[in-house]
Amino acid sequence: MSISEVSLRGLNYIMLSSLFYKKIDLETIEKSKEIIEASLSYFLGNNKAANQLADVMDPLLTEEQILDLQVEFTSLFLLPSGVRPYESVYRGEKFQLKQEPWLEVKRFYYQCGFKLDESSGFLEDHISAELNFMSHLIEEEKHDLVRRFFNNHIGQWMPKLLEDITKSTDAAFYKKVAEYAAEFIESEKKILIQNC
Repeated sequence: MSISEVSLRGLNYIMLSSLFYKKIDLETIEKSKEIIEASLSYFLGNNKAANQLADVMDPLLTEEQILDLQVEFTSLFLLPSGVRPYESVYRGEKFQLKQEPWLEVKRFYYQCGFKLDESSGFLEDHISAELNFMSHLIEEEKHDLVRRFFNNHIGQWMPKLLEDITKSTDAAFYKKVAEYAAEFIESEKKILIQNC
C-alpha cells in the first residue's frame, strides 16, 4: 500500500503531537520510527534532522532509557523551570496562559467543529493540540483552513518554541525531536506557499 504525501503530512503532525503530548513510551517510539522512515523515503529525502532523530530512536529500547526520557519530559514540559509549550505564552502580551492567542485558537476550533480531548489536561493552544488539529484539517482535506491555521498560528510561534526546546534540554532525544519538528514546519511552509 502506498502512502500519499498528504497522508504522511498528517501522520507527521500526529507523531509530533504525541511526542509533545505525554511522557514517551516504547510504542510511541516505534510508531514514530515508522513514520520517519516512510517520510524519508517519500518526501523528506536527505533531511538531516529526520536522519538524526531516527538514529537517536534506534537504541531507545531499555526501560531505563525510557524512564530517563520520561523524567526529561517532566523537567522540560511540565515543571515551571521548563519551556511552556503554549501559543499564548509566546504570542500573548504578558507571556502567560489564556491570552488572546488562546481565545483565537478556541474560536478557530469551534468554527471548524473540532473538540479538544478534555482528558488531555491541556489548553487548546498547547503544541500537541495545535499539531493534532492540523492533522485533522489535512485528513479532512480542508486546504484553506490548513493554510490559514498554519499562517496565523503554528508558523507564528512554534519555530521559537522549538528553538527554546533545543536550548533547554541536554537530552539528545528531545533536541532531535525539536530539530525534526522545526524542519517539518519549514517544509510545511514551503508546501503551503507552493499550493497557493
